[in-house]
Amino acid sequence: MSESKKLTRRIRNEAGGTETDVDIEASPVIETAMKSVADNAEELRKEVEKTPRHVISTTVIDQANKLIGLIQHVRDLNR
Repeated sequence: MSESKKLTRRIRNEAGGTETDVDIEASPVIETAMKSVADNAEELRKEVEKTPRHVISTTVIDQANKLIGLIQHVRDLNR
């Protein structure tokens, strides 16, 4: 899971974003939380694909921040 978080941070940073706290709606059930991670990763992938490389996209940054929060939530559930 840490590789996913690293990649997501890299995407966010290359899009011009910085670390921010984001409110997420995360499920206490691991299966549901993992589904949210997968869905958000897919949304981020689609946003990155349609955004030109040299454009700062707040949508990509916001989606990356949400995904990082969800990944952290899943990691916390596994502890």
